[in-house]
Amino acid sequence: MQALAQWAMRGPVEATLLVVVFGVLSWYLPPLAYLASAVVALLAMQLDAGRALGVTAAATAALSLLGLVLLGSALPGLAGALLTLVPVAVLGGLVRRQGTLAAGLIGTGVLGMALALAGWLLPADPQQWWLEHLRQFLEQALGSAAVDEMPPAELQALATMLPGLIGLMGGVGTFISLMLGRWWQALLYNPGGFRRDFHALSIGRGLALALVVFAALGVAGVEIAAGVVLAGAAAAMFHGLAIVHALAAKLPRGQGIWWLVPFYALLVFMLPYLGLMLAVAGVMDTVLDFRRRAAGDGTAD
Repeated sequence: MQALAQWAMRGPVEATLLVVVFGVLSWYLPPLAYLASAVVALLAMQLDAGRALGVTAAATAALSLLGLVLLGSALPGLAGALLTLVPVAVLGGLVRRQGTLAAGLIGTGVLGMALALAGWLLPADPQQWWLEHLRQFLEQALGSAAVDEMPPAELQALATMLPGLIGLMGGVGTFISLMLGRWWQALLYNPGGFRRDFHALSIGRGLALALVVFAALGVAGVEIAAGVVLAGAAAAMFHGLAIVHALAAKLPRGQGIWWLVPFYALLVFMLPYLGLMLAVAGVMDTVLDFRRRAAGDGTAD
């Protein structure tokens, strides 16, 4: 990984080449898209967002052309730039200006919630629009007969949550890329810096309050509110993960790993439940400051 980071920092041509290579490979192995975005994140954090966007523009042109040749469409290259590379470049620049990965986490949460809101407010009839697109997707994946057997109320509920699910997945992918970029930056220029930055992650009280408000609106029956909370929960979940890692790091040397391994094993099999618990812990931590209390200071600002 360090060799990749060193190559990316040699110049814009080398960085663009890496983004293009990983971008093309991600069409066949999607997780490699994180590496393409991480290169852009590294450039934005170490140099500036402008140069990261320049590499993004060049890579987008190349990926669009390659998409036409290999897939018969330029859409994969264009969509990848708009949905992954551009947000990562902008948020990476924010991390550089603020000097902390937490700024990127807050930006990720705000972006996810904004996407969920836009997905509901822009269509003239959002419920029907999302329901039609959901049916089209499920019919392609499962077949028309299987979709016709689904309870209409279940399809309607899933359609209502789709904007939030898209915001959630986009937020998770964006922040994973930011973390990879920050880790590479620490490997090259600030050894040990990523660990400190990650352990201090916080969504801040402003974003936490927004999540609480939308959760209350959801309980009150506002349809869009649950999707907005779901989208913002990605950031709160990473905040919760940071708490777990920070507390594990305070255990006697070598013991923390024995807590983290079973924790992640449970997370794989119980993601919806543990993910929710992590998100709630992240929101609560903005007031209770569990990490400070564990350090021996029982007070919280």
